[in-house]
Amino acid sequence: MINLSYRFRTMNEEIESFILEKVDETNQLLEKIFIATFGIGPFYFIMSSIRFFHVPLSFSLSVLAVSFVFGIIFWSCLKVIKKPKVVMLVGLINLCIIISFASATPALSVYLSFGIVPFLSCLYLMPKITILMTVICYFSMDLSIFTRAAMMFHGDMSRVEQMIGTQLGGYSIEFLVIGILSYLISKKLRDNLINEYSQKIRIENIQTKLIQSFANIVEWNDQFTGEHIKRTSTYVELIARQLVKQGHYVSELTEERIQLMTKAAPLHDIGKISVPNNILNKPGKLTDEEFEIMKSHSEIGYQILEKELKEMEDPEYIQLAEDMALYHHEKWNGQGYPRKIAGKEIPLSARIMAAADVLDALLSKRQYKDAFTIEKTMDIFKESSGSHFEPCIVEAVLALKDQIFDVSAGKSAA
Repeated sequence: MINLSYRFRTMNEEIESFILEKVDETNQLLEKIFIATFGIGPFYFIMSSIRFFHVPLSFSLSVLAVSFVFGIIFWSCLKVIKKPKVVMLVGLINLCIIISFASATPALSVYLSFGIVPFLSCLYLMPKITILMTVICYFSMDLSIFTRAAMMFHGDMSRVEQMIGTQLGGYSIEFLVIGILSYLISKKLRDNLINEYSQKIRIENIQTKLIQSFANIVEWNDQFTGEHIKRTSTYVELIARQLVKQGHYVSELTEERIQLMTKAAPLHDIGKISVPNNILNKPGKLTDEEFEIMKSHSEIGYQILEKELKEMEDPEYIQLAEDMALYHHEKWNGQGYPRKIAGKEIPLSARIMAAADVLDALLSKRQYKDAFTIEKTMDIFKESSGSHFEPCIVEAVLALKDQIFDVSAGKSAA
């Protein structure tokens, strides 16, 4: 069985990437919470107006200003800084400051609100961050108690110290409970999600091995192609990365999509399983009738993938595999098969797969032909620019001449 040389990340890297996605998602939630804080000042004003409690208008306006300033700081970080963990810390600390300021009024005892940030930090699935935010919020609460006492007793330090002394012990115990609970919640959430994600990765790995075995059936059946599947997969990855390097299809060829294309490439000839051996392994030129039978492998491959793998992998992967199987014999000028579509009507993955497929056909020895030299292969690609292949793909292939030669010679593509 062929050992396909895909460059998949380790499970730990996958999990870290997954956690980072969760950080980014929670930052979006935090943005909504900051918007909600803009209502604290107006809320104080309304409650004072109906005499539910009294908060000076100046304080209500100050709370609104503080909420607005720190909300804008967080929003700016969210839009400018590309490191979600940094944005997370800025957001949590800024929210803590807003709560600390809003709780400093003598008219209100809202110290329970200091538990919001530690519990909110649990959503980031980072127990250490939860502990850090619990400590920060505890000292913010102490500062808020001191400020509140100083405002109530007009700077009379003896009475301020007395108030702090009577309240601090109870609040410290409450915060210890908050810290323990939030830490346990954060750790439990992280462990559960990591276990679920690890199980998902294991299932996907099993599915990948099954799919690779499925693709290998074709290779075993076709005695002339050798390690065609392995080489074409490598060519697909090299070409896709070179296109990005040259500034083409940067938004489409993301790292994730390139990995999916590389993973899907082995299935491009799966339809050949339906082609009779006497045609598939014929040493000479095919007759017109035989060639029509051979051409049917693209449509049949698409049907097999559409029917058999629909519930096995994610939709994007299946779509890529189907496109590569169905359209990898289409040509840029519309003279290919089976649909005779042209230009960018042909999916990008299939345009790349077509180049990879022809590369391996030219550079490989078959019973009916010798392997072409790398120079002749590059000349053929130059002549096929704008007809068989998209010009920018030809440019990418030409730029990869040395690496392509190494792959064709059985060397590493690295």
